[in-house]
Amino acid sequence: MLYEIILIYCATGALAGFVSGMFGVGGAFTMAPILIIGLPLQGVPDHHVMHLSVGTSLAVMFTTSAYVAILRYRIGDLQLPLTFRFVPYIVVGAVAGSLFGDLLPGDVLKIIFMGFLVLTIVRGVFYKGHETVEGGGDLQNVRGPGLWSHGVLTGITGSLLGPGPAIIIGPYLRKRRYSMAMVAASASALAGLLGLSATGGYVYGGARSACRTSRWDISTCPPRRGSPAGR
Repeated sequence: MLYEIILIYCATGALAGFVSGMFGVGGAFTMAPILIIGLPLQGVPDHHVMHLSVGTSLAVMFTTSAYVAILRYRIGDLQLPLTFRFVPYIVVGAVAGSLFGDLLPGDVLKIIFMGFLVLTIVRGVFYKGHETVEGGGDLQNVRGPGLWSHGVLTGITGSLLGPGPAIIIGPYLRKRRYSMAMVAASASALAGLLGLSATGGYVYGGARSACRTSRWDISTCPPRRGSPAGR
């Protein structure tokens, strides 16, 4: 059984890297379903499976996306001014989503994940392409409520469920007539940022949870709100 699980994980990692490089989805949305199936086979308790699946996928997403973003930048697809516009909103959404997700029961998180997966598939089936212009779209159109709402929503859904920015930001940029190559490049770079931010939030939340349920020395735990050390 151990060898079969290792083989499945190796194949899943290769697939995650492939889809990350081609579509900019980060790979986490590909890995999470496999981890949901594989972790129980390793004896992981059900109430930890979903959190471990999402957290592990996000950590891997940072690695694959960072590498793909460098490659995309070298060939000229990655437009840094466009990408930087989403950075603060994705960080805020990713940290908030990871802290909130750490508090959700595993079964609730799994239901949300399955619902979002179905919604993504349905949206992809009925999605219609948009016209692109040579050299990319107009950067002036990427601003205002559309910019920050898509950025924050990408961070929240990515940290809770694992999908990369291509799922939400991709259609937004396509409507603004950016080419698929530029969309995939920006999504890859932002997926790495999302993975790093969300992983940090899950690590912090996990440390707080461990302090509440273990016999650790209180001095090693992050200070709680309202405590003298936290003021």
